[in-house]
Amino acid sequence: MSRMWILCGLSFSGKSTLARKLASEHGAAVVSLDALNEERGVGYGGDGLSGSVWGETLDLALERIDDLLVSGRDVVVDDTSCYRWIRDRFREVAERRGAEVKLLFLDTPLAEIARRRAEVTDRRGTTDAVFDEHLRTFERPGEDEGAEVVP
Repeated sequence: MSRMWILCGLSFSGKSTLARKLASEHGAAVVSLDALNEERGVGYGGDGLSGSVWGETLDLALERIDDLLVSGRDVVVDDTSCYRWIRDRFREVAERRGAEVKLLFLDTPLAEIARRRAEVTDRRGTTDAVFDEHLRTFERPGEDEGAEVVP
């Protein structure tokens, strides 16, 4: 049975670092929505992208996840997974393919996220306006989602 880890957390909470660790430990494939945007040449999410661009990226990610699970691979979804409906879409693909799903919520303190944003050197930052909107609209996982909290 394949496994899928859905990472969820604010930008700069450590999701990509955890994704690389899970991939290394479990031989899982990483599906990163930021990487898909880069592949598509549509820009970086921290610069602000339209909802339609994100929708296309999500559809592509869901296709890749489905293909990987069909082939028997474990998958790590590297995304903020900032809305419940997005997490539900990821879960639907896993359930359709009989994969075990684990939601990992990175509950990184805002002070640490601010420090990381200020020190970013190896990738583009996120504009203040985009981050503020992200913070305002982020939907923490509900108790019924069974998220494992990663401090």
